[in-house]
Amino acid sequence: NFPLLSDYKRDVVNAYGVALPNFAGMEGYTASERAVFVIDKEGVIRFKWVGENPGKEPDYDEVQRQVEQLK
Repeated sequence: NFPLLSDYKRDVVNAYGVALPNFAGMEGYTASERAVFVIDKEGVIRFKWVGENPGKEPDYDEVQRQVEQLK
């Protein structure tokens, strides 16, 4: 189990630099780039992946390895 974040005000996507403004040509609608952040208990980002486009998925095995390194 792990926590997920609801970011309906887009505060976090803006802070982390993964905002996609005017998504799909919709003026004023900001979505998030597909991204994965692995953050340790101290709040330090230990791994970051940002997709080149919304259709590209991360290497889930690599994400799992990064999470395992936190233990």
